[in-house]
Amino acid sequence: MLGLEHIPDEPTVLVGNHDGGYIPVDGICLAKAWQERFDFKRPIVWLMHDFPFRLSAKLTNYLSRCGCRPASKENLHQAIDQGHSLFVYPGGSREAFRTYLHRRDINLGHRTGFIKEALTRRVPIAPVVSVGAHETLFVIARGSWLAQRIPLAKKFRADVAPLWLGLPWGIGFGPMPHIPLPSKIKVEVLEPIRLWKVLGEAADAGDPRVLQAGLDLVRSRMQQAADRLYAERKWPIIG
Repeated sequence: MLGLEHIPDEPTVLVGNHDGGYIPVDGICLAKAWQERFDFKRPIVWLMHDFPFRLSAKLTNYLSRCGCRPASKENLHQAIDQGHSLFVYPGGSREAFRTYLHRRDINLGHRTGFIKEALTRRVPIAPVVSVGAHETLFVIARGSWLAQRIPLAKKFRADVAPLWLGLPWGIGFGPMPHIPLPSKIKVEVLEPIRLWKVLGEAADAGDPRVLQAGLDLVRSRMQQAADRLYAERKWPIIG
């Protein structure tokens, strides 16, 4: 775990590339490092897909105690209003289930919502880049075209129906649960980006061109870091 010293003292939006399927092992690594650094005295809110919150009251209670909340503007605003930092995976399942061949590519789902909120609320963005987590599950195909044709996938707002190799099934499909393969994971927090300073104080958070410029900036810095970290990685899984 690298770069925790880059996290500002003020409320911050941490933005990560989503790897490794349903289980965010890189996020778990960051959570452990965060609590070790701040000794459980600095809360952080984890915004995630709302599907797990629909499964059972016990699971919802457990996730809530861990600091997880369904991803929404309301929960984002509440976290910042309470002076907390938060972590988001803009790429969602589309990025988590990109194929193994595209594991080095960061696209953040082409979503700009977090850019708009960071600009509007004057909150710094701390990019978080991980490598290795995408080797805990080998995705063969994302299956986006299939997800668009499955009524159940639409009901649960799933935009992928992936085919993958991993434990315990060998070959898995769609929502089948998996156990992460062992892999050496490296996570790095980059220097914070204050978009209103980079793009200008007059930058209009309602202008799609401004939002795209902000996304391109964050994504390019993350891609540069990912390229560097992958260049240091000699072998899959063992690093």
